[in-house]
Amino acid sequence: IIKVDCDYCGKGFEGPRGYVTENYDYVSKVHQITIDQKEVNEGQDGKKCRYRYGHYLLDSDDISDTKDAAETRLLEKIEKYKLEEEQRIAWHKENSNKSYAWHVGYHRRCAAKAKRDLDYHEAKAVAMGKHVK
Repeated sequence: IIKVDCDYCGKGFEGPRGYVTENYDYVSKVHQITIDQKEVNEGQDGKKCRYRYGHYLLDSDDISDTKDAAETRLLEKIEKYKLEEEQRIAWHKENSNKSYAWHVGYHRRCAAKAKRDLDYHEAKAVAMGKHVK
């Protein structure tokens, strides 16, 4: 590992940390509301009720009688969304027209090239580091 001072990963007055992070936190609140409208749609699946509140459209399972039940439902939705997001990232293909088999080969080639590049750049950093005064 070669340590070099740089400001790329610096943040504010903290200075360089050696890494860059991106965090996403889910911030939601449970609110008591008054329903403006109720929509009932019938189809092959049966009846589905949805509720309107201002510009929001809520499914019947997103409405609760108690605050505790609403908070429990909210936590379930957040966990479900996190899992879906992980799967979306894992399944994301750079080139959607290519097969998953093509992507396996592509990523193996990229990993091999990245290893060669890592060796090259580490050697260059050591060589350049000898000239630092």
